[in-house]
Amino acid sequence: MAEIIQHFNKLTSSELHFLLIINNSAKGLTAFTLFRRLGVPMPSFIKLVKNLTEKRLINEINSDFYVITDDGRKSVIMRKRSVSARDWREVPKNYLTTQIQTTEMYAPSLKLLDKKLFNIDKI
Repeated sequence: MAEIIQHFNKLTSSELHFLLIINNSAKGLTAFTLFRRLGVPMPSFIKLVKNLTEKRLINEINSDFYVITDDGRKSVIMRKRSVSARDWREVPKNYLTTQIQTTEMYAPSLKLLDKKLFNIDKI
């Protein structure tokens, strides 16, 4: 597991994008399909394939077909967990109030209403 976390920390955004594309496929993808979906130049694509193969995150089958390994899937899962575990997405408690019930009366602030739209002369 520590090895997977180490790979995850060293992955570039292009490598993560590559892994996401191949992970979303049913059985893997051909080199040409991956190249087209990534939209990167051929030298960059070759470097990506080489790096991910060396890290054992993808396997090459029949010289032009790539599948994701279990370590590659774990790297994708770790990425999804890290994105969903961000503290800044939580609303601070001092901003939370009690929710207004649908049957409860609500009176808006007259100062905040548009005076022309609601024909308000004086407040």
